[in-house]
Amino acid sequence: MTIDHDDVRVHVPRGEANTNSGEINVLIKEARRRQRLRYFFATVALIVLVVAVIVGGLGLTSRGGLSSTSSRSRVATAALKVCPLHSLSISLPSSGAGLGHIAYDIKMRNTSRLSCTLSGYPVVVAPLTGTVPSGGPSVARASDQMSGYSGGIYGSTKKMKIYERHLPVVVLRPHGYASVVVEYGDLVRTGCPTITKFVVTLPQGGRAESFTVPVRGSLCTSLVVHPILSGVTGFLDARSR
Repeated sequence: MTIDHDDVRVHVPRGEANTNSGEINVLIKEARRRQRLRYFFATVALIVLVVAVIVGGLGLTSRGGLSSTSSRSRVATAALKVCPLHSLSISLPSSGAGLGHIAYDIKMRNTSRLSCTLSGYPVVVAPLTGTVPSGGPSVARASDQMSGYSGGIYGSTKKMKIYERHLPVVVLRPHGYASVVVEYGDLVRTGCPTITKFVVTLPQGGRAESFTVPVRGSLCTSLVVHPILSGVTGFLDARSR
């Protein structure tokens, strides 16, 4: 079976597809449920923010307008639509290795004429092939992690607590890039399962859309995924912000 998306194409042997598809579909359905909840809470937060700006706008402006301007900027960002998958060009992930880590930097470019936003943690699952423990899962799911060896957000304890409550919202202008890093430990072991692709489900508000990218390696430790960040490195240095 061949899976296509824009410039990404992966061939999956029929037997493997039948073995893994059920578990992958369950995980994607769970991702969609989670994204619907996030969309609901984000909508409520936007309504509260808009009301606060309207009510306090006059008073803030009379004191110089700094806070009002900042609030209007946040409202303008929140009013942008979440980037639909069909407007994104997905670059095949570049891989890097160092000190026992393997990392894949997946890049997303806005190919539309309108600005849009991305934020949060994608759901990333990897079908397992080769040596899979008897009775164990046939897919691995990446756990969310703010920062790691090869990517994510780094900053002071105070800044990290803020980002734990409010992840960055990436505004993707036309031709702009966002990226996300998926990584795992590359310990020297034998008998580890093999991974050949990531199925990535983006946070899409009320719906969740997935794409597939080819990878290759032996998965001997847990997968982790970092937040979607602006630019092409999947890294944000918040220490000086």
